Amino acid sequence: MRRQATHWTIAMQRAVGVSIVVAIALVAFTWYTQRSTQADLRIAVEELRARAAELALVARAIEQRSLAPTDVRVLTLQLRDKASDIAAELAKIQRDAGTAEAARATDIARDVKASAERLAQQPATDAGPLLQHIASTVQPLLSLEQNLRLR
Repeated sequence: MRRQATHWTIAMQRAVGVSIVVAIALVAFTWYTQRSTQADLRIAVEELRARAAELALVARAIEQRSLAPTDVRVLTLQLRDKASDIAAELAKIQRDAGTAEAARATDIARDVKASAERLAQQPATDAGPLLQHIASTVQPLLSLEQNLRLR
């Protein structure tokens, strides 16, 4: 009887130990994936801000007539493709994390992509209204980027 009680005690201790290890592993996994999602979101927002600023520089160059129309089209199409990739990445992050910041960044990324498309399609002489619109998207990205860095 005593031997059987010792056996059950050891088995219970093992079961408790295994459940504690599993719980710690689940908490660590959850923390790691959450931190990874936040880091991915921050990096994607920083990348989007950089691309939006580049697009604003291209629009400014159009206004100053310092770029050839062919160069403008090539640059804006490249920036459109990069913005599209970032928008897809942000949509994935939004689906995984479901945060308001990810949704906001996804909307801005779609707007940057559409602005690049419009800039590529329009004549290379009138980018004034679009320049103001593109420049106005950089400021919300800066504030969003700053909020994500504080976390």
